[in-house]
Amino acid sequence: MKRILNFLLGFGMLFVLTSAFSSNASAAELLTLDEKTQYYQEYQKIVDELREEYPDADFTLLEFKDFGEQDWVEQAKFRENIVTILEGGINFVVQEQQEFTTLSSGGAGPTPTKYVDAYSSNGTYLGQVVVNATVTTKYDSSVKGQVITGITNVSSYTMHGLSHWSQSSARGSKETNQKWNLKLTGNFHTGGVSYPQAFDIPYRCTNSGTIY
Repeated sequence: MKRILNFLLGFGMLFVLTSAFSSNASAAELLTLDEKTQYYQEYQKIVDELREEYPDADFTLLEFKDFGEQDWVEQAKFRENIVTILEGGINFVVQEQQEFTTLSSGGAGPTPTKYVDAYSSNGTYLGQVVVNATVTTKYDSSVKGQVITGITNVSSYTMHGLSHWSQSSARGSKETNQKWNLKLTGNFHTGGVSYPQAFDIPYRCTNSGTIY
């Protein structure tokens, strides 16, 4: 049921995104290859200028071949989108958990899928990252219940939206015996630009072995 709800929610968000970008997408469809080449050259100039204005920022213009139709926007809009992220960042919001996995006897097992929504600082929905992992637990007499011992087999991908997430590393760290955090790092591609990003996902375990 949760997956169905997330699909419907994602479809609705994608519809809103598609509507919001419809004018730009329509304009992009009218661009010839030569015109797109000219746009790309202008985008490169904008990125070079912004690197001088924001010398500590880390961002990269995607290759021409990696541009989606929705990425071909007017130069002013292209610049505005980048500045919004450079100044406000990308906000990753972990959805409230609705599914649970129980490892009552300990061991390793896949956890419920985590869904992370990405927004720009102005509230624009950018996309959703789906995270899967395996959590290992064991019985600990000090808490008279199960505790987390590790998080492995982590994979993440973009489920929907007009952006793309590429995972580069994943590392679990213990907060308490029953509270771990998973830090994901990678590159978030949106609007024709790639931004190195990192965000945390909480994993919790109850005495009975329920992972959430």
